[in-house]
Amino acid sequence: MLLAAEQSVIANMSNPDVWRWPDAGLDTFERYNRLLGDHVVVAGAMRWRQVRPFFFAPLLPYERRSTASLEAPPSALWGGVQYAIPEGEASNSWINLSMFLQVGEYSLAKLDYNRRRQVRLAQRHFEIRPIADPLLFARQAYPVYRDFYRRTQYEYGAQRRNAAFFETWSDSIFRLPGLAILGGFRGDELGGVSISMRVEDVLLYTTFFCDTESMRQNLPDLMLHTVRSALAHSGEARAMYVGGYKGRKDDFYTLRGAECVRLPARLRLNPLAKRLLKWVRPNAYERLLGQLPREE
Repeated sequence: MLLAAEQSVIANMSNPDVWRWPDAGLDTFERYNRLLGDHVVVAGAMRWRQVRPFFFAPLLPYERRSTASLEAPPSALWGGVQYAIPEGEASNSWINLSMFLQVGEYSLAKLDYNRRRQVRLAQRHFEIRPIADPLLFARQAYPVYRDFYRRTQYEYGAQRRNAAFFETWSDSIFRLPGLAILGGFRGDELGGVSISMRVEDVLLYTTFFCDTESMRQNLPDLMLHTVRSALAHSGEARAMYVGGYKGRKDDFYTLRGAECVRLPARLRLNPLAKRLLKWVRPNAYERLLGQLPREE
């Protein structure tokens, strides 16, 4: 696996079975999130990500913290915080995460017929390999990201639509230690990118984007399969985190074996903000409480 700090050593390694993720550390994950445009606040020994104005969640969403030891950002007094708590501590909400568990047991044979077929179809078109050259990445990944943004209207990271910003962002991520930067290539043409890193015993599948044609040719399936297969061989993590749980029916990762991990949590809201949220956006308030999406 390509590591930004060790490109010259392993840039020619093409066998996913021998790829490795060192522990990138929480500092690197914080720096990466700042590069993505997140507002990260450090309060004592805790790192928080601002999810909404004046509302914060731990930078590592699965991190458990005792209420007695909590150090919240001062501005949370105007909004609030939500955080996972240890077993046995009184909770008033849930945090629902999408994670692959038992990662060491993964194999293509464990996917259903349609998912296996999508991976095999993608293998006809693409090769997944590390990207060693930040200039190549900036040049080839930018049009891929533009196409991705036009298709999805994805608001997060919208500043990367700007070519100069994208080039600066590209250069910055290659300076971070421990990132695994993979490309899905048709020959020499880049169709999609994934970025992942390990923090302690969890692999964070932080970024994936691809162009429309590559999506139609099932590159997302092949990329995910390649990362999961390499992780299973590495034995370096107990789980793989892919984001918040969106529901069983339409979520890409859930359909491919990710599980809903429900963590007991404490939700602390400013009383006025709480009343306003329950009145103006009751569905958003229900999601904060951890109500699972209704499945038809």
